[in-house]
Amino acid sequence: MQKYASEISYWQKRYNEENKQFRNDWYKELMKKILATNENAIFNEKVLLDFGCGPRGSLTWANMAKRRIGANVLAQSYLEKFENSMRMHNMEYLKQHKHIFLFQIIL
Repeated sequence: MQKYASEISYWQKRYNEENKQFRNDWYKELMKKILATNENAIFNEKVLLDFGCGPRGSLTWANMAKRRIGANVLAQSYLEKFENSMRMHNMEYLKQHKHIFLFQIIL
């Protein structure tokens, strides 16, 4: 599909611009702002799941969580293109199916 090809192309460009790894250091402040908290303790031993996460490692910062999971329709394609960067995230990535919440663990 054109939409998916465009997304892969976008992320490939970002990956190349960021020296073959994805910057993700700004996610911590963004997520805390979304949740209106400054406390890390609310994430302790929680399972965090980011739907539509992309390959950037949006939950890498949350090392206090029990599990950090990113779900995306393109997760398998991202892993094939950006495996070295994604393995450094210490996250689980799930392939999210398009219209239903059915997942396949890929990393």
